[in-house]
Amino acid sequence: STMYPYFAPDLARAESRLQKVLEDVRVADADIVALQEVDKKWFELLYEPVLSARGYRATSWCGKSGQTQEGCATFVKRSMFTIEDECAIRLTELDDEKILRWLDEDVNVELKTALKKITSIAQLVKLKSIADGKEIVVGNTHLFFHPGAMHVRILQAHAFARKAREYGAGAPLILCGDFNGEPDDGVIRYLRSGE
Repeated sequence: STMYPYFAPDLARAESRLQKVLEDVRVADADIVALQEVDKKWFELLYEPVLSARGYRATSWCGKSGQTQEGCATFVKRSMFTIEDECAIRLTELDDEKILRWLDEDVNVELKTALKKITSIAQLVKLKSIADGKEIVVGNTHLFFHPGAMHVRILQAHAFARKAREYGAGAPLILCGDFNGEPDDGVIRYLRSGE
C-alpha cells in the first residue's frame, strides 16, 4: 500500500495480521486485553472464539458510529475477573459545560461542526476481581487519527477520562487505547496529568 510502503504486502492481509495479534496475546498472557481497530466480522469469527477457548471472556464488540464496521473489544481472563457491566460512549457527545460554551464561540464553529462527523467511541467495562471482590474500570478507545487534529484528540481524551471517572464512581481506572499520539504529544500529556 502507498500509505505504508515499508509494510510487506503479505503481512497486510488480514489473515496474517490477525494471527500475529493472537500470537502476541498468547505470549503476553495478560489478564486484560484491550484491542482497537477490531473489525466486527473478525471479532465474531476469530477473536471471540479463539480467546474464549484460551480462558478469556469478551465484552460486547463496541463499534464506531456511522458506516464503518470497526471498533474496540476488551477481553478478560475468566479466572481473574467477572464482567459486571459495560457501556459504549460516543466521544463526540461532550457534556462538559465549559467545553460546550467554548465550542459555541464563533471562532470554534468549524470545530463544533467537524466534531459531529467524527465516529470515535470508547468502551467502559466494570470488572470485579475474583480474588478479592474489588471493582476496577477499564476504558478502551481509539481516538481520531488525523495528524493535524491533536486538539480533537485532546477533547476526546477529556470526554473519555471524564466519562470513565463518572462510570467508575471512585473505582480504580485503567485507560487503554490507540490514542494516536507520541509520548510527548498533548493527548498523552493530558491523560497523564489532566492538563
